[in-house]
Amino acid sequence: MNKPYDSIVKGKLVISMVIYSVIVYFIGALLGGSLWWAVGLAIGTIFAIGKFRAIENSLKRAMHLSEAKATTYSQRQYFVRYGITAIVLLVAAMVSVETLIGIFFGLLGMKVGAYSELINVQK
Repeated sequence: MNKPYDSIVKGKLVISMVIYSVIVYFIGALLGGSLWWAVGLAIGTIFAIGKFRAIENSLKRAMHLSEAKATTYSQRQYFVRYGITAIVLLVAAMVSVETLIGIFFGLLGMKVGAYSELINVQK
């Protein structure tokens, strides 16, 4: 992979995720979101950035494996990431509904960031 391009895309993706979260925070604040909403959004955003880094590391490692091992490794990493996501969401649900919703919107930041980069690359 091209190192300078990688760092540019990674930086822009994370910035897009943070900008999205700030916008969502202000919308939630205008609608009367509680402190738990903000905590959930912050945790969700940090967790989404962590998931993005985990995907990046997983892909880098899989590139150096044989096809069969790379497939197995990638599938295992996929299930680990989503298992951890499920645990985070379950814990958030036990804390409060506002936290759960905040984490959900924070996790959506990963999708919004990816789609915004896709749109920027196509321009």
